Amino acid sequence: MRRRAQRQGKRAKAPRRKRSTLQVAASVLATKFPLICPSVRRLALELKAGRAATKTMVARYDVTAPLLTALQPFLETLDVGDLVAALARHPRLYWHPLIVKQLAHLIELIRDRETPPDLQHRAGNAMQDLMAAHAVGLLPGFRVKWTPRARPPGPRPGLPNPHPIDATTRFIDAAQLSVAWRALHRAIAKRRLGALLRDPAKSPSDVQHGVIALASGALNECGPLWSNLRQAHFSRQPPKRFRLLGVARRASWALTHLTERWTVDLTSVVAPLVEGPPSPLLKKEGAPAFLAYAILAILLETTPESVYRVIHHYWRRGRTRHWS
Repeated sequence: MRRRAQRQGKRAKAPRRKRSTLQVAASVLATKFPLICPSVRRLALELKAGRAATKTMVARYDVTAPLLTALQPFLETLDVGDLVAALARHPRLYWHPLIVKQLAHLIELIRDRETPPDLQHRAGNAMQDLMAAHAVGLLPGFRVKWTPRARPPGPRPGLPNPHPIDATTRFIDAAQLSVAWRALHRAIAKRRLGALLRDPAKSPSDVQHGVIALASGALNECGPLWSNLRQAHFSRQPPKRFRLLGVARRASWALTHLTERWTVDLTSVVAPLVEGPPSPLLKKEGAPAFLAYAILAILLETTPESVYRVIHHYWRRGRTRHWS
């Protein structure tokens, strides 16, 4: 086939390389066990493949027979709980390079701004459990008790929520605002807002309608859960014989056709992007970030500048500070 393409004057395409079984298994483990660092996942795969006795394995991972015996339950299940139990029995494992890589992976998940909140919380709990197990192994007669850091005096950073879903969401703190802004910013950025605003073939009214549709799509995809402006409705009318159906079939139909929509007017959000001179915040942060601030401002009945100040003050206080 390649010779035929060369005779015809065409450039032959390079043959695709098939992924090995270990590569496919590694990608599956990366999705299934995000808390485990890549080095530990590769070692577990090679152990299952029967490559643990080679000298390359010993040189690459610095593993020995006693180490493999101590970590065998953890390497078989890749469960952080098994590693906690191993550290409690053998506290010196805490300083092994393989365990150090695992701890560094957890710290990176905790500190990274792009880590999903649920995964960040799980990584924090795993880090606490591993450190406590190490301390208990060194001092068997003591236990580690984690207490939250005392909040500094002064007003709590955040904004009041005029449309709460319950009593706990009447005030949205800076951490919740930060999570909501990141989700909206990612959803807006992947919809190519900049290309829509710079399209010369569209009139200002078309651009405005397009930006409103884009903002509505981002809000429907990952809007905050603390606002009751999100209302559930059915995408179609129930069938006439709906009441005659069984409980399971009625529940299945409801889950299939139940959708949510936001009862919020986004026209004022889009206006600064299309009409008039750009605001200082828009010039500083860019269109996707500004639109995310403006959507949160509409939900909280405030200004984008107020949302920006709360979130950036929260970031400056070191909540997401990286190690230098």
